[in-house]
Amino acid sequence: MKHDDKIWGTTIELFRNNTTSTHYLEIKAGGYCSEHRHAQKTNIFYVIEGELEIIRWDEGGEWEVLLRHGDGYERTVLVLPGKWHMFRAITDVKCVEIYEYCYDGVDIERRKEGGIGEIEKKGETCGVC
Repeated sequence: MKHDDKIWGTTIELFRNNTTSTHYLEIKAGGYCSEHRHAQKTNIFYVIEGELEIIRWDEGGEWEVLLRHGDGYERTVLVLPGKWHMFRAITDVKCVEIYEYCYDGVDIERRKEGGIGEIEKKGETCGVC
């Protein structure tokens, strides 16, 4: 299993074949990933514990969904290939991220780097990223 430490937490690849990859993520409260998109990859997020905000941008503007563990709450969201997106942890989060794709080794284009704490507004940099 591949284990990666990130500024926002950790990710462990649990499974991979030619079309699917499954990762277990632990995200620190306030942690967020880079604004990015995938050319061929669909992302599916499933929250096991905590509250995770998924933000996506497309022609219609910004779209947000709050995922959280518990009865009556949305726990899963799908992000289609080519859509700019990111996540932000409201609380400490444990989740599963499933990628459906034909993996060629390179499938990410970053618009803004991830970090922890406040999310900088578009076009501004924090001086650390």
